[in-house]
Amino acid sequence: MHADTLEQDFSSAPIDTGIGAIIEARGRALNDITPEHVSALLQHYGVLLFRGFTHDTDGFVAFSDQLTDDFSNYRGGGLRFAMLDREKVGGHNTVLTTTGHKANFGIPLHGEMYYMKEPPQLLWFYADVPPLEGGQTTLCDGAALYQALKPETQAWFRDHQIKYVRNLVEGDWQATFMTDNLDEARAFCASNDLTMTYDPETGTVSAEFTCSALRTYEQETLFINNALFIYMGEMAFRSGWAAKNLPGLRSAECPIVVRAGDGSELPKSVIEDVQQTSAKLTRKIYWQQGDIVLINNHRVLHGRAETDSGERSILVRLGGPAFALPRAA
Repeated sequence: MHADTLEQDFSSAPIDTGIGAIIEARGRALNDITPEHVSALLQHYGVLLFRGFTHDTDGFVAFSDQLTDDFSNYRGGGLRFAMLDREKVGGHNTVLTTTGHKANFGIPLHGEMYYMKEPPQLLWFYADVPPLEGGQTTLCDGAALYQALKPETQAWFRDHQIKYVRNLVEGDWQATFMTDNLDEARAFCASNDLTMTYDPETGTVSAEFTCSALRTYEQETLFINNALFIYMGEMAFRSGWAAKNLPGLRSAECPIVVRAGDGSELPKSVIEDVQQTSAKLTRKIYWQQGDIVLINNHRVLHGRAETDSGERSILVRLGGPAFALPRAA
């Protein structure tokens, strides 16, 4: 089944210049969309926005249930501290709020959970209450981003691994690994290729994950990871911004940082190139009530633009596809 054939059944247009597709209802229901539809469309476009369908939150849950296996409850998530942590919604263990959902700051482009061995392939978003102003979900194609980086930046990432380093104080490590049992935390870390140590004097758990910042998808090289997001987070702690704006922090130090594989800080020129280049390639989802978005997390980065302080509710689910979809390597 080809995407161009499906466009005859479901009207489509780009989500924003050069990325994704808006799948309009045209009188159809969500249950008219089969896994075969979604497989072909997502492989072709990377991001799908389902708009104009009649449903509520339960309808979103049912639709995503039909198309997803192995939902994540965000165990091991990198930002499970203070007001950044996600909350369960409506009694569903895998229907969650977005990171820092009550805050108005933006979130840099990133791939979801690339600080562990198996990042989820699918990200679902649902506009329960769209923001009044700003707050757009941002998008960037990982292959386009890699190609647009300076040759010296590309070379640095080809030649160097990156390392995500967590230092989780008492309270933070229990929230992150969703257990107060150290043996369970160790087993979880081992199953996700994290090297974990525990300091009994301070009650701090340290965990490290080393990997490439680059992935290969359908023979294309992608820049997709959590490096920029986590780097900017550490800068927020160093500048004092985090202490002023993130109530409930248990530590004055950023609980997760990114380093080169040898433990040194990432070169400033490399980070600046990533930041400036991704800004040029950023596209946006302008939310409408009831919108459902599906992102191939092995291909497309996402983030969030700054927003007003008004009410908004964008829900998220993470998991694997219940249909054919290539994986990044």
